[in-house]
Amino acid sequence: MPFIAVMVYSIIEIYKAFIPCGKNKWHSFIPLISIVLGLGLGIAFYFVFPEYVLSKELPNAVVAGAVSGLAATGGDQIFKRLSRPIDNNPTQYCKDETKKEG
Repeated sequence: MPFIAVMVYSIIEIYKAFIPCGKNKWHSFIPLISIVLGLGLGIAFYFVFPEYVLSKELPNAVVAGAVSGLAATGGDQIFKRLSRPIDNNPTQYCKDETKKEG
């Protein structure tokens, strides 16, 4: 349900605009918040706008809403990764396994 993904993405962007990242531990919960928002919107749309929900059963609408919420977070991360400048050091995000523990 793309409309749920767009709504969740918009809500998360507003959340990030008003809550500074800094040392805020709640920013690490954004994927979980997105799932819960998508799940809630999936249930709401199932009852309020059933013609827009692709499923006729509530459990399917709940799962579709949760996946749409998670897709909003994934879409945001894809955009962030693609908008970064290209780095010639692709291993910077990997663990340094060459260090010996002493």
